[in-house]
Amino acid sequence: WEVILVGARNEARRRPDEIEDCARFPRGQGWSKWLTDFWGWGLSADGCALVPYRDETGSLVGIRLRRPGSDYFAIEGSRFRVLYGAWHPRDSLPALLCEGETDAVYARAHTPPGTYKVYAVPGAGFVPTPESMAPLLHRHVFVCFAGDDAGRSGAQRWVTALHRAGSR
Repeated sequence: WEVILVGARNEARRRPDEIEDCARFPRGQGWSKWLTDFWGWGLSADGCALVPYRDETGSLVGIRLRRPGSDYFAIEGSRFRVLYGAWHPRDSLPALLCEGETDAVYARAHTPPGTYKVYAVPGAGFVPTPESMAPLLHRHVFVCFAGDDAGRSGAQRWVTALHRAGSR
């Protein structure tokens, strides 16, 4: 998968408007560089955004794909047991937990440095586990999911689990 991602990041750099379309971000505002350089996104030859998931050691554990105007789907063999962003170095900053990768990208881009560490679940139905909660333990966590029924239910599930695990 790593070889695929290298080529996909190069492709995204050559076709910045297409990666921005896949991510549903406005064209021409620098999103493509942010997506490829900070988050490691790439673009397939047929126009799918490749969204890598890495564990806390930086090992690639899965890739989600997104076509413009559609939802995500996963490359076979992907395992989404960790939060999106788990590979970024940990620190004592408060955490912002978003519902979805694009929300995390957007939140991180609009958060002043040193304010929050931003993570995401792959969807509102993602169930908290000790492995997925590890980057959030014993710190202040702000949960920011969608305002629909699934988002409210998922947010409540995470708030309850994190509180029981010692987060604030």
